[in-house]
Amino acid sequence: GYDAAGRRGRREYPAHTAAAPDVLLLGWDAADRLTSQVKQEGATQRTVAQYSWMGDRLLRRWNGTVETLAGWDALGRPSSIEHRLASGTPVARFDLRHDAGTHVTGVLRTFYDAAGAPLPDSAAGGLAGGLSNDFDAANRMVATRGGIPAANWLAGSVAGALLQTLLDYDRNENRVAVSENSGG
Repeated sequence: GYDAAGRRGRREYPAHTAAAPDVLLLGWDAADRLTSQVKQEGATQRTVAQYSWMGDRLLRRWNGTVETLAGWDALGRPSSIEHRLASGTPVARFDLRHDAGTHVTGVLRTFYDAAGAPLPDSAAGGLAGGLSNDFDAANRMVATRGGIPAANWLAGSVAGALLQTLLDYDRNENRVAVSENSGG
């Protein structure tokens, strides 16, 4: 159904397991911005998404067991993504760094143990730590480094990177070389 302002406020789906239909309820603010999505399955109601006043999704819940929270910077770019259990225990977090434009120049990956304590970089199978990307004046990626120890990444350093990939381009903007090596 639709509300008085003509916005969809309710949508029914055929029932999967209950006699009552599944219902999606949409919440709106006075400026016609989507603020929430609530799923009603029979008698159970759960928020599946919440949005900021800018329309950025702040929360997404998956099957009632895992939820994803997103943070946004003042320019509307994603700054963090966190996956956690419905209990609030974190599973993984990704902090993003941007250049003056839209390029993601770095990602810090943090993984957590069952109690929600951060795992050391080395305990996450090489997946934790930082990633750094460099771009040239023509907006081409020219280097990427991965496996940067978290402390170095937070300090703006690529020291200790486990893998480095360098890219080179010809004058026609074609990528002509890719070199990979360990370390940075």
